Amino acid sequence: MFRRFRRFLTLLAIGDVLLTLAALALAVLLRRAMPWGKSLGEQGQLVLPPVYGMVALLWPVAFQVLSVYDSQLVTSVCGQVRRLTVAIPVSVFVLGGFLYFTYREVPRLLVAYFGVLDWLLLALMRVVAVVLLGGGRGGRVSAGGVFLIGGGGAGGGVGEVISREGLEA
Repeated sequence: MFRRFRRFLTLLAIGDVLLTLAALALAVLLRRAMPWGKSLGEQGQLVLPPVYGMVALLWPVAFQVLSVYDSQLVTSVCGQVRRLTVAIPVSVFVLGGFLYFTYREVPRLLVAYFGVLDWLLLALMRVVAVVLLGGGRGGRVSAGGVFLIGGGGAGGGVGEVISREGLEA
């Protein structure tokens, strides 16, 4: 079961990077299409390839530091979305600092679109993933039963606690 969670978290991290890059590309398209903000005129690329590379490096590091990939939250949609709600703004602010010092021509409205789109896509991916994993039933998903060795006083006490909590022994 723990190996399954490890694979799940690895796939989640890969999906996060891919969907984040897709959110950035979609934000570029939306910034050109939406009538809000300053007119862009006939600018070439709004986001250059090094910015995509920076996003691909920054997001996994920030998410790891902010414990987005905590194995205790694997089956909790609320816990995962709560962590995303902290991690994505922090990552966007760090990206904004990077853009301020390197690529000032990237529109700020595009960065705002990107943050919202990234949160929506990653939250939706987590909801779908947890439902597919089987944790969306509302109950707890256990990692397996507990095997007690020894029947002394301590073993009996642990067995009583496990049975009282409704776990398998």
